[in-house]
Amino acid sequence: MDILKLIKSLSDILGGKKQKSDGITKALTTSPGSLVAEAIKTATEAQEESSKDLEMPGRILPTRKELAFPQHLGLSQEYEDLVLQRIIRIGPGRLMSGYPADEDSDESTIVDRNVLAKELLWASRRDENASISVNLGDEAARLLEINLKQDDDSSFAWDTLRILYSKRKDWANAARVMDGALEKGKVQHYWNEDLQADWEKKRARISKHGH
Repeated sequence: MDILKLIKSLSDILGGKKQKSDGITKALTTSPGSLVAEAIKTATEAQEESSKDLEMPGRILPTRKELAFPQHLGLSQEYEDLVLQRIIRIGPGRLMSGYPADEDSDESTIVDRNVLAKELLWASRRDENASISVNLGDEAARLLEINLKQDDDSSFAWDTLRILYSKRKDWANAARVMDGALEKGKVQHYWNEDLQADWEKKRARISKHGH
């Protein structure tokens, strides 16, 4: 008997109604206390089954041993956990091979660098230690600079670096990243009039600072 029928049966008992259905007739001969207990048991089982449906057999989530953050970052245990949790929520298959190696240029590693850089920047904006915040930003920039060289469509990397360098008032590097994006974009299929207009608008802001 499912939970809805049990609840209705209990309501009918308390209201003095009679039912002809075999299942309901049985319910009417059962004490209200037993019905409530059975309803709770059924609900609990349904919740457990629902939880099982969310599980993915064979799925291996990254562990801290696999994803060892560089010691020089000074990232606290708390933030390591938070960054890892956020990455897993983005996609359980991300960073399965651990911290991305600089020399790897396959598509999966490039995406991993983008994801990791994004989360390091998230942590850098929240860490109260200014030195650690700078370290996290530097590491994010380093990962994205690698992707600028390796990724054919490095729009995420150059736009994120443009924002980072601009916030640091590092206009020379902001200009370098933007100019490199234009140069690469002109020979790639993804560049179009909309991207060109967006690039010109953002580049103009940097030019105001002499670069």
